[in-house]
Amino acid sequence: MHFYITGDTHGNFSRIAEFCRTQHTTKEDVLIILGDVGLNYFLDERDRQLKEKVSALNITLFCIHGNHEARPWEAEGYEEKLWMGACVYAEPDYPNLLFAKDGEIYTMRGKRVLAIGGAYSVDKEYRLSYGYRWFESEQPSEEIKAYTERQLEAAEWRVDYVLSHTVPIDFEPVWSFLPGLDQSKVDKSTEQWLQTLHDRLEIREGWYAGHYHCCCEGNGLRILFEDYGEICREEETMNIREELFALRDEGYAAFQQKLIPGVSEERIIGVRVPELRKLAKRYYKDPEQRQFLQALPHGYYDEDLLHALLIAEEKDFARCLEETEVFLPFIDNWAVCDIFSPKVFQKHKEELLERIRIWAKSEKTYTCRFGIGMLMQHFLDADFDAAYLEIPAAVQSEEYYVNMMLAWFFATALAKQWEATIPYLEAGRLPRWTHNKTIQKARESYRITAEQKNYLQSLKR
Repeated sequence: MHFYITGDTHGNFSRIAEFCRTQHTTKEDVLIILGDVGLNYFLDERDRQLKEKVSALNITLFCIHGNHEARPWEAEGYEEKLWMGACVYAEPDYPNLLFAKDGEIYTMRGKRVLAIGGAYSVDKEYRLSYGYRWFESEQPSEEIKAYTERQLEAAEWRVDYVLSHTVPIDFEPVWSFLPGLDQSKVDKSTEQWLQTLHDRLEIREGWYAGHYHCCCEGNGLRILFEDYGEICREEETMNIREELFALRDEGYAAFQQKLIPGVSEERIIGVRVPELRKLAKRYYKDPEQRQFLQALPHGYYDEDLLHALLIAEEKDFARCLEETEVFLPFIDNWAVCDIFSPKVFQKHKEELLERIRIWAKSEKTYTCRFGIGMLMQHFLDADFDAAYLEIPAAVQSEEYYVNMMLAWFFATALAKQWEATIPYLEAGRLPRWTHNKTIQKARESYRITAEQKNYLQSLKR
């Protein structure tokens, strides 16, 4: 997988097609386009026809919003989905044509990548006079700005890359400005706001922008037009995948496929868990090999398992928590979620509980499931407080794997803390499916007495 980057296309993808041909790209490779892509310009059948052609290219496009195009939510057919640990807009018919949500911070091979689209159209008056399209939402709104700043606050104002359409005002390429245009009439509010972000941000790698139809670079910022760059390059020191394939058990791979139907057969190598645990212990002691943690997203299910087990070996709580937060958005199945149990969490209950409260509220299935799992593992014994039961009880979800974890939690709570837990069933506090599944799992437990099982049976709904 490569993360390539280029400037505005304005609906002309001939050079992109040539790039894909010469670079021998695949759909796993990503090309970032820094705005004015041209796929949502007409908002009619013409856009649809262009998307049909572009989606056939052997690459995935990750598009920043420009000023000469509609925002994705203004066009029909777009849905929000999770990609690289954050939200993107995509159409089901064109899964390889993605648009960034302004203010989101994506994780590309362990690198934090902030996306901010939009700019002012200096040709606004010309467009309006001649009936050309102009988009009122071209610049980021106050809501978008506020959301971006909240995301950066959560990231402690540290990112590796910034991807934007325009630039902070101190970086404007004034030599490229249109001659005869009165710059005093140009709205610079977006550039000024970006400057405030730039002044606060710790940017570890660089800032990339388009918009100006020129190519230049300086002071950590690069403007692209028809040239190309590459970010988040893959480290060449890793041989972990080769070692995983050397441990492959095809029979076990087939068995795993039956247990986790949501994971495609092609993503399962078939390494047994005891072997993965051995690898995790060995790799943890090798700083070079631990660079594997930066290589998200992984291509294989077994790599995700190994990633979870590697984090579990981390002895520094702050580092472990940071690596956990980075990894959680990439978990896409119950098996990786449930094997993920950092050892150091046991020694930092107070800080862990704060994060559990946040994870349990997540709309991301396996982040929520992980939070409830950590509560079940660490807070139903000596550190139990009846108030903790309110955390899972407040979860409202339609996701099967969230509700299964809730049932598992309450069944375990019945076995360990019967008196505090049984009122939740007696009062019907849980959704019907979760309520009945809790009773089923509790009645299957050897830790529940026969008398308790009979009583639980009477509470079925």
